[in-house]
Amino acid sequence: MATIPGLECEIFDDTCCGLSGSYGFKEKNEFTAIKIGNRAVSIIKKSGAENIVADCGSCRMQPGGLSGLTSLDPAEILCESLGISG
Repeated sequence: MATIPGLECEIFDDTCCGLSGSYGFKEKNEFTAIKIGNRAVSIIKKSGAENIVADCGSCRMQPGGLSGLTSLDPAEILCESLGISG
């Protein structure tokens, strides 16, 4: 990602989306999953990020849903940088 011209990125490897596989999808864990996810969203929003990029579907879904930011797979960024669409 760092070699893509014009792309600025910051890695947040100490945050968690809160879903942890199926954990966050269980009703009894919903509050905790959202609380953890909101912590990550707070850090992402403070960074000024325009999008979220994650290689895990859950890690795109939870922060994207909680923040309203577009969540992308790294492959989408790479394809766009290469001019590949579809």
